[in-house]
This record gives sequence, structure tokens and C-alpha cells, in this order.
Amino acid sequence: MTEQNEKIDREEPAENGGTPDAGNAPAAGEEAAPAPGKPKKKVAPYLLTTLCAVLLTALLTLLYCYRYMFLETKQAYERRLAELSEELAPAEDKTKFKDPADKFNEIYQRFIDVYPGDADDENIEKAVLAAFAASCGDGNARIYSAGEYAELTKSQGSAAGIGVTVSRTADDRAIITWVEEKGPAKEAGVERGDELIAVDGSALADAGYDAGLALIRGKENSTVTLTVKRGEETRNIAVTRRKVTYSTVHARYDGEHACGYVELLSLASGTPEEFEEALTDFRKQGMQRLIIDLRGNSGGSLTALHKLSDRLLSDEDKDGKPREIFFTKDAKENVRRYVCSDEKDLTGVKIAILTDGATAHEAEILASVLRTHAGAKVIGKQTAGKVFLRSQYTLKDGTVLIFTTAYCRPFPDEDLTGKGVTPDAEAECTANRYLISPEEDPCYAAALAETGNE
Repeated sequence: MTEQNEKIDREEPAENGGTPDAGNAPAAGEEAAPAPGKPKKKVAPYLLTTLCAVLLTALLTLLYCYRYMFLETKQAYERRLAELSEELAPAEDKTKFKDPADKFNEIYQRFIDVYPGDADDENIEKAVLAAFAASCGDGNARIYSAGEYAELTKSQGSAAGIGVTVSRTADDRAIITWVEEKGPAKEAGVERGDELIAVDGSALADAGYDAGLALIRGKENSTVTLTVKRGEETRNIAVTRRKVTYSTVHARYDGEHACGYVELLSLASGTPEEFEEALTDFRKQGMQRLIIDLRGNSGGSLTALHKLSDRLLSDEDKDGKPREIFFTKDAKENVRRYVCSDEKDLTGVKIAILTDGATAHEAEILASVLRTHAGAKVIGKQTAGKVFLRSQYTLKDGTVLIFTTAYCRPFPDEDLTGKGVTPDAEAECTANRYLISPEEDPCYAAALAETGNE
């Protein structure tokens, strides 16, 4: 017994890695334990692979069905629909052209094919472009060749001047209507109201108004001689040309009537700043009335119109909402709205606007806006009714096109196209108003009366 027990005791460590004897075999009905150190059989990787294969097969099946059962069927349907549309479409009228350009091209090609001489392409082009601009329905269309536009811009800005503004009267005279304070003409003795008779000996009556005025501009530091008539006296005045900054705001203060008078020649980029300087001066002198003269003003910049309107109007309407001033609308019905936002106005100041038949574009929008939103009185004559915006395009050969591309309307939606602004009080707009004093100007006198002057 002792030996057997010892043997059993020596074999017990088999549970920790030794070899078990037959006495440790499992009983019947019990599951055999896995042998120590032998890994279990893994099933998960095989299941994952099978699942991916199934999903891929399903995806490929869907793609196949989409392409061959849906997409090709749809394309076939669209092809058949297009064929039916062509069959049902009316036959092309061979007696008509697609558009005027198509017709002109055929005429031109026929001419080139049969004419035995050399075609004058340059004159043909000039005539066609001129006819298009004159008859396209856009009364503001302009077409310039590269050379014409270069000459136009040269005469507008590159040459030096003398600092005068000249206006043409109804009886075809050229009157110097403004002399810049810091310009060479002022220094030489030219005065507002002088009638310009000749430039460097060339009489305007002979050279023509435009050609004569073009002679005033020239090379910087060169001298030009003006022949002017002042009263009954005619005199020659030599002026040295130089670069001059021209103002667009002519202002004066009428102390007797506590009235500020501002003539806006145009609505240029610098006009709002010049206008603000005049208002500041008027305020210091106790201004109670403001007369804005827009006679002869053909507009200019939308930005200037916005700034001037914003300066004169309160930011909110009677309902406490942002005040909408005007808006623009193009051929594609795109709308842009302009509102007040500068926190300035002219509360307590009575405003009158002077207009005539040459008041146009942004200038007549300004007149309408101030009447509607500030209670301004419009004095003078009906405005032009040209409330549109123009855009400029340049072709590859330098040809410049200027067309109407949008319309501008004041709020509330008032269409002034072709109608203009009707004055509250009509007054005669004398063509020679620059030769008379403000008190003799019928429009100025009517404006004083309308703003409360006794």
C-alpha cells in the first residue's frame, strides 16, 4: 500500500503538464476536455469572407440591372422621344432667315462672289454699324471704332485745359458758365458769363461749336488765346494750359433768404464729397432752405446717386424699416436695391429741385427720390425720362459698344421711362440763365416761393 500510494502521489503533477493515467479518463457521458496546448477551431474569418462575397455579388447584380434594365431603357426612350419630336416639328421655312445677321451674311457673300471689283470692306462696316446703332431700338446705343474711341478718350482726359465750363445757348452762343477758382483761366482774368467768340483766332461760328471748344485743350504749359465778349466789349485773353481738376458742384449762399444753392453739373465719383463741403458751409451760415439745381445734368454714377440720396434722407421710413431709395433691374430680372445707412439727413431744411428737359438718368432719379422721401418741391420743366444704365463692351479688334443694360427706378416702383419727373411748379428755364443774377432766374424765384419765402 505504501508503494502504490507513493506512485499515485508522484503522478498527481500530471494535471500541471504531466501525462495523466488511465484512472483520470472521463466518465461515460462526459465531454472530453481539449488537450492542453491545442488551439480552438476559428469560425469568424470564414463567416466574414462569405458575407463580403454575398454583398459584392449583390452590388454587381444591382449595377448590372441598373445599366441593362434601367439606363439603356431610359436612353432608348429618350432617343425615341427625340425622333418623335423631329418628326412632329414643323418643317424649316426655307424662305426665312434666322436673324438679320444671317441675312446680311448671305447678302455680303453673294456680293463678294459676283462683284468683279474690290469690295470696300471698311466703308461697308462703318455703314452697317452706324445703321445698327441708329435703328436697333436703343436710343443710347453707341459704336466706336478703336481709333474713334481713342480720339474720344484723348479729348476727354489726356490734354491740359484752362479750368472753364462752357455751355451752348439756345441761340447757338458759347457762354463760359463756370471758372474754376484755382484754374489758369481765373488767374488770367476770364469771368463767368463771358461769351466765347474765338479760340486762337478761329471763330466758333466758322469752326463749329465742338471743333472750336476742342482747340481750348492742348499741350501742358502751352498758351491759348481766348477772344471773349463781356458786355459790349471784346477782348483777347492769353491763358497758359495746365492740368486742372474740374469741380462738379458749384455752390453759393443766399444770406437774404437763408438759402443754400448748389448746382450739380453731373453725378461723378467726387460729387458727394464736394456736396458735403458745401452743406457744411451752408450749415455754419444758418441754412433753412436748399435749392439743388439739376438743369442740364445728364447723370453719371449710381454710387454718387446713392451717396447723395443717403446724405439727404433719414435711414428709416415711417414704419421704422430701412429706407429703400431706388433699385435697378436688368434684362434677366436681376434686382439690386439701394437703402439709406449713413445716419445723416437734412431734417428741418426745405428742399427744392430745379429741372429741365436735359435732366436725365441718375439726376432725374435723384429728383424723384427727394420729392418722394424728403418732400422736396420740383421746379422747372419735365425731365428727360431716360432712366436706364449703360454698359461698355470692347471687341477683339478694339471696337467699343455701349448699350442699355438695365433700368433704374425710385421707390416706390415708379417707372419714369419715357415720362420723366413732372414738376410741382412749372417755371421758365431761360437758356441764358448764366448771364443773369439768381434773382432774375424764374426757376430760382419759384423755388424760393415754393419753400416758403414771402
